[in-house]
Amino acid sequence: MKKIICFICSCLLLTSSALATDILGASNILLRSATAQGYRCAELSLGSFAADALREAYGSDFAIWCVGELKQNLLPGDITYKTLEQCIRYDRETIAVQVTAVQLKALLEELFSHLVLNEKEQIDLAQSDFDGYPEISGFQVRCDVSESTGSRILSIYLEDGQELDLNDSSVLYSLSGSVELLSGIYGSADLTSLMWKSLPKTQQEIVADYISSTGTISSEPSTGRISIIGAREHNLLGDIPPVFIVGVVVMISICFVPKLRFIFKCIKQPGRWR
Repeated sequence: MKKIICFICSCLLLTSSALATDILGASNILLRSATAQGYRCAELSLGSFAADALREAYGSDFAIWCVGELKQNLLPGDITYKTLEQCIRYDRETIAVQVTAVQLKALLEELFSHLVLNEKEQIDLAQSDFDGYPEISGFQVRCDVSESTGSRILSIYLEDGQELDLNDSSVLYSLSGSVELLSGIYGSADLTSLMWKSLPKTQQEIVADYISSTGTISSEPSTGRISIIGAREHNLLGDIPPVFIVGVVVMISICFVPKLRFIFKCIKQPGRWR
């Protein structure tokens, strides 16, 4: 009997090892779990890819995958289950819930609440690091970090460009995410009672299926899903000293105003061109 049990255990271990090294697909590009400087409070290609995988698995309107659920960059090359174990920090259970625009805004307000500005009115990347920072799929969001929490989310748009009424509590949208996220582990309200669908698959399994169906990842997910305003680095003139701007305006005026006057006079008096 002991030998039989040992044999069965050995078979299970061999099967598990084979699955871990089975090739699911490949990537021709690098998908990032953090910026090149190591910061995570940003729109990340691996996060967007994972959110897209989650949304497709559930067929939901929206999906959110938090940066704390990522671990390492997905490097170019073959992808196996072992690869995903290195890239996805937790292998969490997932669900989809039904939320209104009001509830979605409240969730996003909390997830973006940890963005902090420093004395230069720039985002303090170190202080703003937060496991709950959202990577999103199915919508676009515009956030003003100069506002206080509760007033930061300015607008939410569907992929077709339609803007949601952030005060609407009647229309329901399906939103997929990890059970931990939707239960309020990152400080938001518990939404699990609004469950719409549950799949018997973990985060790693969902991403594995998405990669298998994709085959080869040859391009990054769409960008521009998250727009951050209210910080100087997101303002074209934010880091330029006001004195320099005034100086440029004065120089342009000195150089071009006389020429413009001459041109106008020539238009009124065509003979002056001769």
